[in-house]
Order: sequence, then C-alpha cells, then structure tokens
Amino acid sequence: MRNWKIALFVFSLDWLLMSGSYTLMFPFLPVYLQNDLGCPREDLTFWSSACFSIQFVFSCLLSPFWGRIADRYGRKLMLLRASSMLAISYCICIFVQTPLQLFFARCFMGFACGITPVLLAMASETVPKEKIGLTMGILQSMNVLGTVIGPLAGGLIAQYLSVRLTFVITTGALSLVTILSLLFIHEPSRKEILKRKAVTQGRSLKEILADRAVLTVLSISSAAFLFIMLQTSVLTPYVNDLAGESSAGIVLSGLIFSLQGISGALAAPFWGMQGQRRGFFKCLIIAMLSASLLYMTLGIPHALLPFAVMQFATGLCLAGISPMINALLVQVTPARDRATAFGLLYSFQEGGAGSGPLLGGFSGGMSMDDIFSMFGDIFGGHSGGFGGGFSGFGGFGGGGAQQRRYRGSDLRVKVKLNLKEISTGVEKKFKLKKYVPCSHCHGTGAEGDGGAETCPTCKGSGTVIRNQQTILGTMQTRTTCPTCGGEGKVIKNKCKECAGEGIVYGEEVVTVKIPAGVAEGMQLSMSGKGNAGKHNGVPGDLLILIEEEQDKELIRDENDLIYNLLLSFPTAALGGAVEIPTIDGKVKVKIESGTQPGKVLRLRGKGLPNVNGYGTGDLLVNVSVYVPETLNKEEKKALEEMERSDNFKPNTSIKEKIFKKFKSLFD
Repeated sequence: MRNWKIALFVFSLDWLLMSGSYTLMFPFLPVYLQNDLGCPREDLTFWSSACFSIQFVFSCLLSPFWGRIADRYGRKLMLLRASSMLAISYCICIFVQTPLQLFFARCFMGFACGITPVLLAMASETVPKEKIGLTMGILQSMNVLGTVIGPLAGGLIAQYLSVRLTFVITTGALSLVTILSLLFIHEPSRKEILKRKAVTQGRSLKEILADRAVLTVLSISSAAFLFIMLQTSVLTPYVNDLAGESSAGIVLSGLIFSLQGISGALAAPFWGMQGQRRGFFKCLIIAMLSASLLYMTLGIPHALLPFAVMQFATGLCLAGISPMINALLVQVTPARDRATAFGLLYSFQEGGAGSGPLLGGFSGGMSMDDIFSMFGDIFGGHSGGFGGGFSGFGGFGGGGAQQRRYRGSDLRVKVKLNLKEISTGVEKKFKLKKYVPCSHCHGTGAEGDGGAETCPTCKGSGTVIRNQQTILGTMQTRTTCPTCGGEGKVIKNKCKECAGEGIVYGEEVVTVKIPAGVAEGMQLSMSGKGNAGKHNGVPGDLLILIEEEQDKELIRDENDLIYNLLLSFPTAALGGAVEIPTIDGKVKVKIESGTQPGKVLRLRGKGLPNVNGYGTGDLLVNVSVYVPETLNKEEKKALEEMERSDNFKPNTSIKEKIFKKFKSLFD
C-alpha cells in the first residue's frame, strides 16, 4: 500500500473494534444464559463453560487452515470472510432462545475465525521493515485497550439496558470492520496472487513447523501465555481475601485487571520501538524476565493498594511479550508463509492460554505465592529458564543470593554486502577496538595472588538484608552489597596496568561468517565478541547489522530478483536472443516473436537463497519495448506502409491484457 500510515491506522482501528466487540459480551454469557435463555441454575456452569470454550476450540484448530488459505488466495478475501461471518454469527446470537442454540451459534463463531493472523500478516507486509516493532506495539496497544473498554462498556449496557444489546453492538462493530477493510485495505488481485504463487510456492504446515526458528517462537509464545493466564482463575479469590469483609471484591478484581490492561496499552509501543533498536529477542527475554520477577512477588502484599501497584507494573512488563513474539515471527518467516505462521501462532497461544486457567483452577492446595513463584521457574528462576537463570539478577528465584558478575557492553558494526556475497554467503574480518582482559592480572584486577579478599560486609554473598518500617509493617529487602558492588570480594592491591578494572583498551581481529540469503536490516549476533567484562566478567556480544549495496541492474524482492529488459521494436516483433545479467554472470534468453510489453520471463533458481535454507528465488525479467523518439524519412515511410497492414493493428485481447497489468500496479 502506498501510504502505510493510513493502512496502519485502519489496521489499528480494526483491531480495537475487534477486541472491544469480543470482550463486550464475554463476561456476561452466564447472565444471558440464565436471565434471557432460561438456563436452570444447576446447569449454568456446564452451559457457560461449553458456550465460552467452544469458539476457542474451533479457532485453535482452524486458524492455521485459514491462514494457509489466505497465503494462497489472498489475505483481504479471508479478512472480509472472517469479519462478515463473525458479524452474522453475533447477529444470530440476538435471536437465540435456548442454551443449545447459543452453543451452535458459538460454534459458527469459531468456524468464522481468522481475523488475527490475517491482520498481523498484512500489517507486517504493509509497513516498512524498520517500523515492524512499532507496528506490533501499536496493534498490541489497540488489542489491550479493546479488552479494557469492552468489559466496562458491556457491564454498563448489561446493567442498565440488556445483555442482548451487547450482541447488537458487537454485530455493528464487526460490520464496520468489514466495511473499513473493504474500502481502505488493498492487495494484489486474486489472479496476480495465483500468478505469483507459481513463482514462490509457499511451504506446507509440516515444513513450517519443521523450521526450528519458527517452532522456537511458537513454543515460547505458548509457554508465556500459559503461565500468564494461570493467574486468571485465582486473581478474584485472592483479591477477595485482600478485601476482607468488603462486598466489592469482584468489582475490585475487575479494576485491578483494568489497571494491568491500561499500563500494557501505554507500554506496548515503547516495547516495539526498543525491540527495533536493540533486538526483538533480547527485549522479549527482558520483558519475560521482568514479568516473572514481578509475578514471583505478587503474593507478598497483604493489602489491596500495593497489590494494585504491582499489577500495574506487571502490565508494563507483559506489554512487551506479544509485540516481540509477533515481530520475531515476521523475521523468521517469508512473506508468502506469514498468514499461515500467524495462524499457527494463534493456535499455540490459544492452547497455552486455555491451559493456564485450567491449571489454576485445578491447583488444589496451592497458595497464591506458589502459583506466582511458578513464573520464576519458567522465565528464569529455579530451573534456569532462558539463558541459565540470568545470573546478573542475583537473589531472585535461585534459592539463594548469587554473586554479581559484570557484563561487558555490546559492540555494533555495519557490513555492506553486494548481491553476489548475499547469494553465496561470505566471511568478513573486522579489526575491533574494544576492551580486552588485562594480560598483567589476567582480568582479575588484583596485583598478584593476594590482591583480593572476601568482602567483610556481605561475607562473600554479594547482598545484604535491610529491614524497613512501612505502613504495612516491617519488610525485609535484599539489596546489592554497597562495599563490593555484589561481587562478594574486594580488591586490596589493584593491578597497576588496569587500575583494578581487569580490562584494558586494545584491539582484536574477529572473523564473521555471514550466511547466504541475509537481507537489509537483519542483525546477526556473535556471543562473547563484544567488550570484556570487568573482573573476568561476562563479555558482551558483537552485533552485525546487514546493509545491501544497490545493484546497478538487478532489483531485490525478498528472495526474487527483478530485471527490467528494454527490447527494441524489431526484436520484440521478430524475436531473437538477448543477454540477461544474473548474479553469476550473463545468460542468453530467447525472445519469442510478437513479445508484448509487460510480459514477465522467469528464470527459475536464479534468485537468492532463503536464509533459513528453504529453496532459492527466481529472476523475473520484466519486458518493455522501446519506441524510437526520432525517425528519418525512410523510417517514417516504412512504418506508414506497415501501419496499413492488419498485423500492425492492435489486437483487442492484447490491449485489455496490457491495460489490466498496468492497472494492477495501482491496486
């Protein structure tokens, strides 16, 4: 789309309407079943659970299928299908008279799924690559904002008007999504999509799931959503316990849920921008670790106010998970497979989110503290989680305090590659000026063997315990030792060469192997090749940012290459052979007689390899015909004679074909 900002606005509005309409009536399904449909009280739990869950069962199973269809036959078509069918299904809910009828209506809703994967896929292809992080953050903000506004508005409507009206409003909102998508979202025609499909055939579901990078993202997403949703079933009872004798426990739990959503909506775009700058995977790990640490401490407060503050802070951290996962999936998935991949992601997330409340509801004798502590086990606590427990955050989740180790800063270099280097992969050497371990003290910072001793303040633990008097009583906090800075030791005799730092400024030659198929904006990482850490700490990473040199003749389109061939009029009419530049040199291509402008010749396998190893793109030759700008008398006379021939008069079918090709460029 030519104006990606308008497209992003439409995508965001669609997402807000969609998430808001979904949550407008969900909390009030039991009320609707009992008051409007006459469901007996003893059967209310069964029908509420069945009607609520059946849609998500269908969505979980069918999302990859609908995503696959979208990749093959057009994302806009699937978006219109899903939004219109959902609007119809909610309209049906207005007129149902029994719980069974509502159950079948919800089944139809599940069958009509597929909006989320398609919206994410279309948004990732519409915006510039350098705006992917911000885009995913904005969409997440709209999603969270909709889930906050929806229940609040639905509660007011259900309380003062009727629950059936929520279905009416939901029908209208989804109809508006359909109209906006129809008018303002554009993509190539189905004919063009089918034509491109022959060039770049998408992978099957099995092939996508066999991709280790994709499977890793899907697995992380499923685990994250499982343990995030684990608190759902225990939050209200816990808030009720904190509220004591107050009768507003349910209201308070709703408000606390809203606080987390509000903070998440505010923070999501920030996470998106940071992911674009610092790396999506790194920010994902930071978000998950931060959220897990906060979850581990949620059971500590014994009053509503500090618990609400911690929930707000938790929402700030949780806001970074979905945008980073979505952006990572964009990075590891080619555009032709993206709707399918997002469909799989949705299924994995629904599976994890659906299992979370189930685990929480069947936790039996587990306390709130036990449930919250599980987040530390998964995201970096007892078992190591991601990256071996993140030792830099000593004291959390490890069962005891850990000594601090300094980490060196990362280094960033840029490397420009031409198409030849991208096609084959290349080995580059960098002469880096950076901090290296001191050779005199071997990185310890101490002069000789007796230069360091155990810290007398913390006794080598790296942390100290402090007691603070608060309005909630005496609270103990574990903080970094001020004497040793968390290392557990102090240096008495500092090294003369490095002044006790353990590092000096030096040089190192680093060899980097860049794989074939990389693209502009990709960032590679070499662990441990950054600046050295003080006192034999952990070295930073070397980040390699890929830049592409623009080729004089070839244009890159993902893994395909495009060459614009300008034929002379006689060659186009009579046919012949022309030389076409490729990455490996020039090749001769036969031109058929009567070749028309706009024809595309495909040289299979002459494009760029996929960075993940799945095939090679093609070289597409766009044919144009040169019309002479000046003619002498003899040439004019010859053309005038030719014009009288029927063979030189435009064919109607050819004329329409060329016109359609040019028209498709502006769709």
